[in-house]
Amino acid sequence: LGLRNPFRMAVHPGTGQLYIGDVGWGQWEEVNTGPAGATFGWPWYEGGNRSNQRTNGYRDLPEAVAFYASGQEPTPAILGLPRSTGVNAIILGDVYTGTIYPAQYRNNLFYNDLGRGIVSHVRFNANGSVSSVGTFATGHRLVVQIRQGPDQNLYYVDLDDGLIGRWRFVD
Repeated sequence: LGLRNPFRMAVHPGTGQLYIGDVGWGQWEEVNTGPAGATFGWPWYEGGNRSNQRTNGYRDLPEAVAFYASGQEPTPAILGLPRSTGVNAIILGDVYTGTIYPAQYRNNLFYNDLGRGIVSHVRFNANGSVSSVGTFATGHRLVVQIRQGPDQNLYYVDLDDGLIGRWRFVD
């Protein structure tokens, strides 16, 4: 049991923590992380924010009922984005570890909501749980890749405009 469609992954270069952007099925988009060998629950669970939500369309199957009765608890998503809020598909980017951008973005995980073009950043608490999600940039409808370059800027690939670009802060 695991992930539905792990479209992009990121590794925190300082800690080695793995983050997985899992494109959902019907109701949720997810960011997952966990120890080696973790089970994330697909197809019996999808989404939730640090809680497991039973997957519509699968939850009544005999195999699912048996799994639920077994008492096994998968590792829940650290960030679940409900499609009911307009989220389309998350495209996971890098964890920013540079010093070129303001300190508020350091050690944040970046992702784009494909189709809506909202690039967001995820802040974490000291224990690794999500403390907040904020908007970093808008108008990037088809950004399909976000990476930190050796110059500490964030670069992106935008299929809508055919661009490879970078975000820079100007004083």
